[in-house]
Amino acid sequence: VRVRQTQRERDRERVGKRERERGGGEGEEMKEEMRFGLVLVLLFLGWEIANGDQSSHCGAMQGDAAKSCRSLRSLAHHRQILLSISNVGNLELWKNWAMGAKRSGVDNFATFAVDEEIVTHVEGTWLEDHLIRLPPHVNERLQEKLDKDALESFSDFKTGAYTLMMKLVPEMIRWVVEDVGLSVLYTDTDVVVLSNPFDAIRNLPTEHDWYVSIDGTEKKKEETRCTYRRACGGLMYITPSPTASTILADWNSGVWKKSQKANGNQPAYNKAIDRYVNFFMRKSLYDETVVKKLRSSRVGFLPCELFPNGNRFNELFSGDWWRPLVNTRPVMVHNNWIIGKENKIATFKRWNLWYPDIPEGEVDFPLHLD
Repeated sequence: VRVRQTQRERDRERVGKRERERGGGEGEEMKEEMRFGLVLVLLFLGWEIANGDQSSHCGAMQGDAAKSCRSLRSLAHHRQILLSISNVGNLELWKNWAMGAKRSGVDNFATFAVDEEIVTHVEGTWLEDHLIRLPPHVNERLQEKLDKDALESFSDFKTGAYTLMMKLVPEMIRWVVEDVGLSVLYTDTDVVVLSNPFDAIRNLPTEHDWYVSIDGTEKKKEETRCTYRRACGGLMYITPSPTASTILADWNSGVWKKSQKANGNQPAYNKAIDRYVNFFMRKSLYDETVVKKLRSSRVGFLPCELFPNGNRFNELFSGDWWRPLVNTRPVMVHNNWIIGKENKIATFKRWNLWYPDIPEGEVDFPLHLD
């Protein structure tokens, strides 16, 4: 009897062991499925983050607005975009701008096309993907004010067509920042990219909602290298924020006021930005007091040596007074302080920065700064 009882106990133990093993295996399989499901969820969330949750920004839009939104989101890297505006009369300068970005490893750039002709000129090339239609409400504003003959030429500084194109800028940027949800590095097309500007901005010592580029010159006998006197409306970096929304709204409102001068864009921009940067007026950005104040300011400045305007870079190129003070290679050069397309092209050629048809390969930079 004891032998039979012992045998039955052993049989029950073996059955129980098999059931436990089977149950353990099923548990492991369940755990593996849960791990796999978690990985899929994480991958999806990663995709959403990488793509900036495109659907939430573009999903409510329709027609051309939705198409332009999706194009901008797909071109953007880390929710950042290098942005400009152009027409066919500005084609050569725009191509030089685009080629400079491409050669510098910046693929996240886009240009709002003011007319269809500029799209036709690059149709079937890689440049076509970087031309974006104006959002409908901005295009309506353009058509309302448009003189059909005005935009067929380059639209030189202070002409009616140039003024109109520039007046579209704040409304255009506002749409990209607030509705599309991207940080914008806006530049005029007379800018050349020499290295990745987003890396340079990320490495600046303080973080701001808006970065101003400095327009103006230095007196040759001054030791200061970067004195703020006026903000340049042709180069700025903006991140989505309440500060940016306020500045863009004030700027956009200002450019359409009848009281503005013929070139209302620049004065309106400076008036909108003034409340944030008035403290820094006529002060060197390298002054200790200014540096301390900038730490708590929502608006900061792009360093003059990294983002020089045309006047400063001309001094740098000629090796005159400013060059010995600078030991940093510029990131972007703004060819302002020169009026007229042909004059700008001639200046770019003199600087060895004119290569509108060479998208790839190394282009020798004329300056070798010690």
